[in-house]
Amino acid sequence: MKALLILTLVLTVTACGKKGVVMEPSSMGVVDSLTGKKDFEFQKVVNEVNCIDDMLKAELGEKETIKKVLTDSDINYCNGLRVRVKIFKISGDKIRAYGFAESSSGKSSCIKDGSDFNKALFRGYEGTLHGDGITISLGGHTYNGTKLIKSDGRKTKYVDFDIASFSGEMGFFENNKLKCWATN
Repeated sequence: MKALLILTLVLTVTACGKKGVVMEPSSMGVVDSLTGKKDFEFQKVVNEVNCIDDMLKAELGEKETIKKVLTDSDINYCNGLRVRVKIFKISGDKIRAYGFAESSSGKSSCIKDGSDFNKALFRGYEGTLHGDGITISLGGHTYNGTKLIKSDGRKTKYVDFDIASFSGEMGFFENNKLKCWATN
């Protein structure tokens, strides 16, 4: 009986005290701290939901509400350039524009109304929509063959959006270079 008790005690101590070596999986390899940071960073996805709905929710104040969606359009123009724009009327009669722009080069960006963006009653919108490397110019300009210049014409002074088209003038800039200018 004593022998059995001693044998059980020896086996328990040996089993509990047994040390193993933890090996990394063969597929894991060595991770450099700088590379590891890069590998595990999440890339922000630029799409219509992030650029329009999520940005609006993030920037809407506590007491602000959406009164009305004034414009909801998705425009393809100038050989593959795409602009998705939603313009909202917020409480206090503020106008805010959010959108998604994609260039024919594959660059995409969220766009938002600039400080010069405004709405003229019964005529449309004018100003700029700014993004990361992409800017959309709405109305107020004409193209003289080399650059955009201030417009005197009433037809191009403002932009009216339809679901899939627009009337007026729009300029598309990528990295501050005019990529497309169109009057419709």
